[in-house]
Amino acid sequence: MNQKCWELLWRIHANSLEAMRLVADSDTSQNHNDSYFDLRIGQATTQLAYSLYKGKVPPLVEEFLKKHHEDESIDAKMFLPYKRNEMADKIAEYHQKILREHGLVSYFACMPLFGERMSLAEAHYHRYDDDPHATKEGFIREFWHCTTPLILIPQLEPTEDQLKQALEDQSKFIERLRANYIQKSNVS
Repeated sequence: MNQKCWELLWRIHANSLEAMRLVADSDTSQNHNDSYFDLRIGQATTQLAYSLYKGKVPPLVEEFLKKHHEDESIDAKMFLPYKRNEMADKIAEYHQKILREHGLVSYFACMPLFGERMSLAEAHYHRYDDDPHATKEGFIREFWHCTTPLILIPQLEPTEDQLKQALEDQSKFIERLRANYIQKSNVS
């Protein structure tokens, strides 16, 4: 990757800290992560990613996609019964659309580097009893999910345009989430 690509990757990483701060600074009790989030966002989306890219990416990327799906499957079954959550449905739809339309670089920027980091922040700052990531093993899995893509994106040899698209996709994602968090704060 050239210097401009590294700078874009740096911005992708820095943006995810803003997403974590959004969760850390909010009261997420109305819409917190639970096993339905991991079923609808995690398991379904990681299954799609693995099926779309199996045999088409470097071995470490494929290994991550497979392991990420396996881990999400564990978290999705941790706390039953499921209670449908409209926010989780919308987030899953967004991640899956990004994956199909903009590819793996944008997906990594939005799903693990944003969404998984937000889940990690929620587990740390809010610690809900039904949050799979608030468990010891769940927290460690979540940390792995939200850090490993920084190593994997360079292996995909992204172009500047792909990284710019990933930044744009992150911006759209955070604006949707910010609107939800602001709306929740006004309801309280």
